[in-house]
Order: sequence, then structure tokens, then C-alpha cells
Amino acid sequence: MKIHCTYSKEIKLGEIQEHPENPNTHPDSQIELLAKIIKKHGWRRPIVVSNRTGKNVIIKGHGRFQAAQLLNLAAVPVDIQEYESEQAELEDLVADNRITELIDVDMDKLKDALSKIDTDEFETGYTEGEVESIINSIEIENNDLVLEREVDIDPKESAGQKSLILHYTLEEHSKLVPMIESLQKIYNCKNPSMTILTILKNLHP
Repeated sequence: MKIHCTYSKEIKLGEIQEHPENPNTHPDSQIELLAKIIKKHGWRRPIVVSNRTGKNVIIKGHGRFQAAQLLNLAAVPVDIQEYESEQAELEDLVADNRITELIDVDMDKLKDALSKIDTDEFETGYTEGEVESIINSIEIENNDLVLEREVDIDPKESAGQKSLILHYTLEEHSKLVPMIESLQKIYNCKNPSMTILTILKNLHP
């Protein structure tokens, strides 16, 4: 596995411990995605550990550590940092998680970046459907970002109308994507348009 980042040294997985007070949990889907990214691109960030107690306890990078376990890697690149106390370790661990949560995404820049790369969910973390929706998103008068999608409908149910433009927010989109993907698998549906329309009717009865 290629290592592109700076690091102190490589350490065997068995010699690293997850922090017992890490408040974040990582769903299997996230770990699988991280593993695929690391496998394809190599290591772009090391795992940060504290050797204050001599046990190489993870402060930053629990998800990367679990992804390395999934990949059955023998060793990983770590950045060994010194902390003067347990409190200092906990402050850095919690602050790192919190700072990530406070990020605001500039959607115009995200749309521009996604439109310039040939991407899939394994490269960026976004599925093909999410990429398409973000690129096609528009802003409405109150500056809320909404997604725009045109779907075909049955003319018999809408006085001859053949299509409908749907607007829905990013929050609704986050609910729609997994529902659509699950229903398409269950019913072997290749056209998600009517599936989207049906779900939106349920969201806004």
C-alpha cells in the first residue's frame, strides 16, 4: 500500500489501540468506503497516536484504523504525538471530531469540483445519483439549496402532463437516496423517476 503522507513510522495493527473514550462510532458503510479509498489512492493521512502510556492509543483516525483492519493490512503509517496528560489527549480527540462537524460546504465549489472529475462513490464518497443531483441543484429565493429533477409521469394520472419538475432539499435528498436504492434493488426497478415521485408524495402527503 503506497504512503503519500508524512508520518513518524509504520506500526503493526496489533500494536495500536483504539481510544476507549472515543465518542464517535463508524458505520460499516463508512468503513467499507474508507477501505476502498485507501486501497485505490493509498495513505493520504496517517493515524495519529499518543505514546504517553507506551500503548499507541489512537487520537485521530479510528475510521482509518478500522478500514486497515478490513483490508487485513499488517502495518499502517502513524504520526506519533506527545501529550502531557490524559486531558490533553481527550481535548484533541473531541475537538477533532467537533471541528469536522462544524464544517460548512460551499455547494457552488463542490458542484464545480464534481463536474470536473470522472467520479464514482469509491473515489469521493458520493454516489453517482448524489453527484448528479448536486451538479443539477439550484438555489431558490430564500437561499436554501434545493435539488431539481425532471421525472416522467403517467399522462392518464395528470391530465396529459408528461413530466414534472421536482424540487427537494438536501435534507430530503439524504432521506431519498437510500430509500430509492433499496426499493430499486427490491423491485429490480431500472427507472428511479416514479420511485422518487412516490417517495416524495409520502414525505409531503
